[in-house]
Amino acid sequence: MKKGKVTRHSKKRLQRARLHEIIESCANILLAKGYSNTSIRDLAKAANLTVGGLYYYINSKEELLRLMYLRALELERPMLASFEKDVPDDKLLVSLIKSWCNIADEIQSYIIFNYREIKSLPRDVRDTLLDQESEIAPQVFRRLLAKGIEEGIFRNVNIEALAFVLYTLGHIWALGRWYLRNVISLEEYSELVADVTLNGIKKRSEPNGFAQRNHSRGG
Repeated sequence: MKKGKVTRHSKKRLQRARLHEIIESCANILLAKGYSNTSIRDLAKAANLTVGGLYYYINSKEELLRLMYLRALELERPMLASFEKDVPDDKLLVSLIKSWCNIADEIQSYIIFNYREIKSLPRDVRDTLLDQESEIAPQVFRRLLAKGIEEGIFRNVNIEALAFVLYTLGHIWALGRWYLRNVISLEEYSELVADVTLNGIKKRSEPNGFAQRNHSRGG
């Protein structure tokens, strides 16, 4: 291969990186003006492109909205695979909750926009995206909770429900940050979520005196 030659793979990588830049630029103006009030021309200007240049990357505003939703999920994925496996599951859960709250804070604009505008998509597209989110996003919480229950660290809980609740609590910070940051820091919020969760699901051994009293009554 000649020096400086652009391969098909590198070209696709560059196009993908540029698409991500466009999505980020468009997210800001869409969040400010709203989906219905933003024109293709507005989006092209925000992305520093001509209208024709924008259409090279997307076919419509609807497609851009779909790509923004998928981009939010894509940005969440590094969190799913970034945890050590040689620590007790309760400590790992705390780390996961804190990391997820930080991710939600970083992608706040995507989260707010997606909650507000997903209704603008056709129902079949909307349902597909929501199914993807409910399946992929809370997956790491599901695995960790199941492992903790199996190893006797966590009591038996509804894994599916709790995994989605923990995932949604990250979104609650993003959606309510305008108020929450006046009464609690992000670090304190994530610690609060972790503390309440562990207090609710961690198994506790019975005090010896309690066990002995029960045994004597049974005798």
